[in-house]
Amino acid sequence: MKKYLFLLPILLMALLTSCNMSTETEIGTREQLIGRWQSGTDYIVFYDEDAGDGLSWGKEWNSDDKLESDLDDPDMDYHGNGWFKWKKGPDYITAANMVNISQAEAAIDWKLFELTDTQMKLRQTSRIVTFQKISE
Repeated sequence: MKKYLFLLPILLMALLTSCNMSTETEIGTREQLIGRWQSGTDYIVFYDEDAGDGLSWGKEWNSDDKLESDLDDPDMDYHGNGWFKWKKGPDYITAANMVNISQAEAAIDWKLFELTDTQMKLRQTSRIVTFQKISE
């Protein structure tokens, strides 16, 4: 019996390395994100436009505060306030918000709970928001 005890650590290592310890589950696809989404007066658009470093451009706004056309005002920097760079992870979206006045990027992660061709549920700041896809 004692001569087989040295096999116990080897067996445990084999079991641990064969198990997938990752808790990340792939939720939806990048292609499903592309398009315009709405939740009440909140809008978010994921573009397929390259922003460099494996990121793409996106835009978000609230129609109570500003219209989408205000974000495209020629007097404002294109890809400034309201714009963000994004990349989809397995169960999250990494977004870097663009700020006109400082050219700073504030990176955040939005946790994805659901992503289908017509619905997206994610955590933005401290709230979970359900968006409906309104166009490609």
